This record gives sequence, structure tokens and C-alpha cells, in this order.
Amino acid sequence: NAMHGMACRLEEHLDGQMDLFGVIHTFVSHETGAYKVIGVFIMDGTDVPPQLKRMADFEHYHWNKVDSHNATVRKFVGALVTADPPVPELGVMFTRDISLQRKRR
Repeated sequence: NAMHGMACRLEEHLDGQMDLFGVIHTFVSHETGAYKVIGVFIMDGTDVPPQLKRMADFEHYHWNKVDSHNATVRKFVGALVTADPPVPELGVMFTRDISLQRKRR
């Protein structure tokens, strides 16, 4: 529900304001049965855009800038984009793609 709600808010409030591609997954631990929501967003710039910071639930998520030169990070992000579990202990339960496009003049 958290994953779907965030995706809907992004699409409703930010479409037309910014270019953004994202993939959000709900994973389940094979060991504990616990759920974890993990996603990756690709957007312009080097910081989290102010449009995202203004979202009502922004503070409930952890936002990290990735080091694209780090091979481990590239492998992890690549796994998220292709819906492969980034670690063997997790299985993919649900996936949601998000694609927003800024209105061009």
C-alpha cells in the first residue's frame, strides 16, 4: 500500500513539473517473511528536487544519492531497474514503474 500510495502521489502532484523515472518494489525476506519497499529514481540534477521535498510523506523515506562510479552500487541499482532482487535473501512481491515528464514549451 505504501508503494502504490507514493507512486500515485508522485503521478498526481508532479507529472508535468519534472522529468523522473523510477521503479519501486516490495520485497519479502525469504528468512523472516518481513516486507521491505525499495526503489530507485533517476532524475535531473544532483540533489533531491524541491517538488519531491514538498510531498506530504517525503520525510518517511530515505533518499540517498548514489555513486555511479561504484561497481557495487551500479549492480544494486541495475538489479532494481530490472526487478531482480538486489540481495539473495529477498524476493520480489510487487513492482511499480513511474515515469513523469516535464511539460515542454
